[in-house]
Amino acid sequence: MREIKFRVFAKDKRFPEGKIHYPDTLTQIDEVMALINNTDISLMQYTGLLDHNGKEIYEGDIIKTDFRKNAIVSFENGCFMIGGKRGISIDHYLNSGLEVIGNIHENPELLT
Repeated sequence: MREIKFRVFAKDKRFPEGKIHYPDTLTQIDEVMALINNTDISLMQYTGLLDHNGKEIYEGDIIKTDFRKNAIVSFENGCFMIGGKRGISIDHYLNSGLEVIGNIHENPELLT
C-alpha cells in the first residue's frame, strides 16, 4: 500500500509565496484544505514512487524520461499519468530511468 502524502504550492500570506510546502500532520493538511477555496493553492499528491535518484514523485512534477521529452505527472481517471490526459500511466515508465527535474509551479520553463 502506498503512503498517502501531499505537498502544497501556495500564494497566500499564511505561506511564504512561491514555495513548495510539505504538510506533515493531518491538522496541517486540514488547514491547507480549508484555504483552497479562498486562495491560490495547489495541492499535489505523492505518487508513492521514487525517481532513479531516490526523490519522491508528486503530481505537478516535471519528469525527464528515456522515452520522451519532459512531461508533467498528473492524476487522471484514477491513476498517475505522465503527459496528461493523453499520456501514459506512470507504471509504464518505472524501469526507464525517471528523473524529477522540477515542477510546474517553480520551473515552468522546463516544458518549453
